[in-house]
Amino acid sequence: MADPISLAITPDTRLSTLLETLPELEPVLLRLSPAFARLRNPILRRTVARVATLRQVALVGGLQLGVLITELRRAAGLAVEPMADDPVLPVERPAWARSEAVTMRFDAVQLIESGGNPLGEIMALLARLGPGQSLELVTSFVPAPLVELSANKGLLSTSWQTHADRVTTVFHRPAAAAEPPAAFDPRAAATDATRARAPHPEPFQEIPSHDRQGI
Repeated sequence: MADPISLAITPDTRLSTLLETLPELEPVLLRLSPAFARLRNPILRRTVARVATLRQVALVGGLQLGVLITELRRAAGLAVEPMADDPVLPVERPAWARSEAVTMRFDAVQLIESGGNPLGEIMALLARLGPGQSLELVTSFVPAPLVELSANKGLLSTSWQTHADRVTTVFHRPAAAAEPPAAFDPRAAATDATRARAPHPEPFQEIPSHDRQGI
């Protein structure tokens, strides 16, 4: 067992760092959730495992965060501290995530299980989302790192379990926000006020014929 103080196991510890420093913890992960067996996929190992934090890994494995951290810390010989669990996946879906609102769909399960990497295709589809459009992605786990990446690009997302080994995630690009009002310009306001006070010319009036003499 590695020196227990060589790594602090927290929700923000990256999975790649954990397994590089304490490779003996991999069987602990596999025991906690069968979903972690997919991390043996070389593609997922180089992508998801490289960037995923333990907070995201808990979502991937369908585990409460406190359970995951406690078991890993115990196996590593670290002190176990009470930890609040993250909320479970939402049940209620927003309107933009409902089936009739989805504009694009992509099932990545077969590609992932065959050893392929769907990240490029998924990112291309996300880039094609226009304002108010949604992409439905089907995977065998919660794509937590992708959810975080998309959020950094201004997209909304929500995930829910559809079958024992299927998770649906919908990404949504919000409609463009209304243009904000122009900033107050005191000089323009003063000009407008001056114009408002200026005398307006009288409307054209026809001069009676008896007053036109001498014109």
